Amino acid sequence: MQRDENAKIVNDLDKEFEAYRDKSLVQPVMKVVATLPKEEMADMAEALVELTSLRRRVDSPLESVGGPTDVAVISKGDGLVWIKRKHYFDSALNPDFHERKKLQNRGV
Repeated sequence: MQRDENAKIVNDLDKEFEAYRDKSLVQPVMKVVATLPKEEMADMAEALVELTSLRRRVDSPLESVGGPTDVAVISKGDGLVWIKRKHYFDSALNPDFHERKKLQNRGV
């Protein structure tokens, strides 16, 4: 009977803690995020990936997150817009790639 009562107390405490956490930590952050401009949301997303990468390097033998990060914003009005994009090749070794891109952008 005591175990059942203890389990009920722990369960109630968990529910109270969850409600407190949601009200005092999660909801304020969600309100701020909802008002951020797209560029700042992209910066925040990149920072969260970097924090996750750092945490995994410190406390896990598996490095599942990390390396250079590509950042894009997708919106109804603009579609996909690259904020930060790494090249998958050395630009100095592929100068013709950039020339082709310039010609494409001019509509040639």
